[in-house]
Amino acid sequence: MKNRRAGALLLALVVGTGAFETPAWAATTVISHPLYGESTNLTGQDASGRPDGMDDATWAALQDDVIEYSEIPNLVEYRSILGKTQTAMISANASSMVEMSDALSSAIKDMRDTISDLRDQAESSTSAEEKQALLMQAKLMEAAIGSGSESPKALENQTNSGISTLVTKLKQGLHPSKVALIAGMNSAFVGYQSLVELRDMYQAQVAMYQRMLERSTRQQALGSATALEVQQAQVNLQGAQLSLSKTEEQLRSVRDAIALTLGWNAADTAKVTIGTLPAYDASYMAGRNLEADIAEAKLHNVSYGTAMGTVDKNLTGYTTTDIARRSAEQNLNISMTDLYNAAVQAGTQYESAQLGFQIADRQKASADRMFAAGMVSATDYAGTELQYIASKMQADISAVNASAAVLSYQAALQGILS
Repeated sequence: MKNRRAGALLLALVVGTGAFETPAWAATTVISHPLYGESTNLTGQDASGRPDGMDDATWAALQDDVIEYSEIPNLVEYRSILGKTQTAMISANASSMVEMSDALSSAIKDMRDTISDLRDQAESSTSAEEKQALLMQAKLMEAAIGSGSESPKALENQTNSGISTLVTKLKQGLHPSKVALIAGMNSAFVGYQSLVELRDMYQAQVAMYQRMLERSTRQQALGSATALEVQQAQVNLQGAQLSLSKTEEQLRSVRDAIALTLGWNAADTAKVTIGTLPAYDASYMAGRNLEADIAEAKLHNVSYGTAMGTVDKNLTGYTTTDIARRSAEQNLNISMTDLYNAAVQAGTQYESAQLGFQIADRQKASADRMFAAGMVSATDYAGTELQYIASKMQADISAVNASAAVLSYQAALQGILS
C-alpha cells in the first residue's frame, strides 16, 4: 500500500511539472466503431472484437458461416476487408494514444485507491493530529487528480478527445466506401437468390427429362418408341444437366466472392451458406409516404450530406456550390422516386406472376389426371409440365424481385443508395 501511495504521489508531482511521460503499458483494446451510432468507450469493441451494445444472438450470428441479408452492414463493418483495413488504420494511428489513456486511467485508479486508504486510516486513527494530516493528504491527492490543465484527469480527457476525433475523421473518410460496399453486397445477395431460383428450375427440368428418358427407354423395349425419340430424350436431359451444372458453378462463384469480400479466408468459403431474402411484405409500400421518406433519406445519404456540408465563402450569388447542392438534392429525389416506383411495380408483377402460377398449377393437375388416364400424349404432357416449371420459377423470381425492391427502398432510407 505504501509503495502504491508513493507511486501515485510521484505521478501527481511529475504531472504538476508538465513533464508527464507515458508508462510502457500496452493498449488493452482494439479501435473500431459501428457504422451508425456512438460507442460507449474508446474502442467501440471489447477484447474479443465484440461491438459495444451488440446482443449475444447477433454477435454469435456474425461468427457462424451463414450470411444473412440483415447481417451485411455488420459484416462490412467488422469482418470485411474494408472493415479490417479500417481497424488497422485506426489502430496504427491511435495505438500510442490508447496506451496513454490506459496508463492515465490506471494511474488515476491507483491514486483513488490510495486516497481511499488514507481516509480509512484517518477513520480508524485515535489521534486528532494524525487524522487531520491524513485527511489533508487525501484532499491534496484528490486535487492533484483533477485540478489544472495538466492533471491526470485533464490529460486523460484530452487524450480521449483526441482518440475520438481521430477515429471520427478516419471513419468519415471510409464511410462512403463502406456504404458502396454494403450496396454492392446487397445486390450480390439478391443476384444469388435469382440464381438459386434458376438452379431449382433446372433441377426440376432434369428430373422431368430423366423420367421422360426412362419412359422412352421402356417404350422402345416394347416397340412403341423409336431410337430417335430415345435419342431426343437423352439430348434434352443432357442440355438440362449442362444448364444446371453451369448455374451451380455460378452460385459457387458468387458465394465465394461474397464470402471473400465479407472477410472469410479463401480456404473457408466452401463452408459458407448464403441465406434467403426476407419474405416479401405486400403491405409495406402501401403505408409509405414518399415525401417523408425522402426527408429521412437526406439525413443519412453521403452524397447529399457532403454537398450540404460544403463551405462556400462566396455569398454574393449563385455559385458552383449552390449548383452541387441542388444537383445532390435533385439526384436524391429522383433516386428515391425511382426506388418507390420500382417497389410498387415489383409488387404488381409479383401479384401477376403468382396468379399465373396458380393457373399453371391447376393446368398441371388436370394434365396429371389426363396423362394417367391415357388421354394426352407424353409430348403434350411434357409441354404442360415445362410450362408449370417455368411459371413456378417466374413466380419465385418475382417474389425475389419484390422483396429486393422493398429492401432497396428501406436501405435508401438509411443512406445505402447505389
